[in-house]
Amino acid sequence: MDFIPAKHLYIHLVDENYLFEADLNERYSAGNKYLLNVYPSADKFFNDFNRRKYSKKNDHVVILAVHMGKPDKNLKSGIIERIIILIPNAEVINICHRKELEKDVSSLRKGNIIHIANNENVMFRIDNAFKWIIAKKNLENKRRICRLTAYTFFVFFLLSVSGFVYVLLKG
Repeated sequence: MDFIPAKHLYIHLVDENYLFEADLNERYSAGNKYLLNVYPSADKFFNDFNRRKYSKKNDHVVILAVHMGKPDKNLKSGIIERIIILIPNAEVINICHRKELEKDVSSLRKGNIIHIANNENVMFRIDNAFKWIIAKKNLENKRRICRLTAYTFFVFFLLSVSGFVYVLLKG
């Protein structure tokens, strides 16, 4: 599935234990249409994001794999809130322990945040979440193009009708 190139799609991987770096580099490397950045901690991500001054108009996907050894829901929710404040249109994929999710749920979607349990299927779930995000962004781009086309057609239609009426009344 290709990303419609209306904007750049930045993928930010915040991975403290380097569990997913190799797989994501292979799937979404620089040869593709995505720009992948890997950070060893959330602090490095925030510092680099503020230093580089990314355009907030571009699309950002943040894959958050921090504190995998000891689950701390409050610490992760604070990091997610900082990400949402820093990048309002960001999509966040949070890889967490099964204990952090509701009972017997392996993935959960709330708004722009997708929570995925860390188990043997985590890479498939990340890939599916990423495909869902790309499909959502493509649909938004197609809707924008469709609205622009309809608006342009409507303006030209009104101009041609008003010109026709003007010619009939003058003639």
